[in-house]
Amino acid sequence: MESYERKMSIVDYDPMCDKENPQKIFFEDVSAASFRIQSGIVKTPCVKSHMSKTYGMDIYLKNDFLQHTG
Repeated sequence: MESYERKMSIVDYDPMCDKENPQKIFFEDVSAASFRIQSGIVKTPCVKSHMSKTYGMDIYLKNDFLQHTG
């Protein structure tokens, strides 16, 4: 348990999250990235859960397990 707690207290440095040097992300960057990956994206369905009846509301679950990743 101690080893786990020690590992969890270690913070890795991420240069993209440096509060002294924030990185700006522009819409054009996101749009270009979306275009580059679009051929590898599979639209996955949202299906109504059987829990909907139990809780008296519509509950939908996204079947992202159908989206295979590298």
